[in-house]
Amino acid sequence: MDVTVFLARLLGVYLLLVSPFIFCKDSVAKVIGNVYSNPALLALTGALNILFGVAVVLAYPHVDATWKVVFPILGVLMVVKGLFRLYAPDRIQGFEESVKGQTYLFGVVTFVLGAFLTYVGFGLGAYLGG
Repeated sequence: MDVTVFLARLLGVYLLLVSPFIFCKDSVAKVIGNVYSNPALLALTGALNILFGVAVVLAYPHVDATWKVVFPILGVLMVVKGLFRLYAPDRIQGFEESVKGQTYLFGVVTFVLGAFLTYVGFGLGAYLGG
């Protein structure tokens, strides 16, 4: 299986499964508060963000003008988020606190990106060069 098809399936299904949670504003606020009140959990989630982000970038490091550009962008964003969680938790907490009120927008973006990647990974992958 081509790495782009695998990444599209993995990230697509993950984003589709996570997106309903993002729509629950109260749940998101509670989770963000709990993560930042527990330094061990903050460090663990930061390290996991870095690990999975590096894995995605290593699996598909090419930046091109196709739909596949999603993978290195998501990978780099995961690494950056992880680095902030490990080394500058106050800065990322402030950002995450400021976007708590925009969970609907993030939920829609997450769902649409997840639906697109799932569709490409399981359906149209062969037609879009996957």
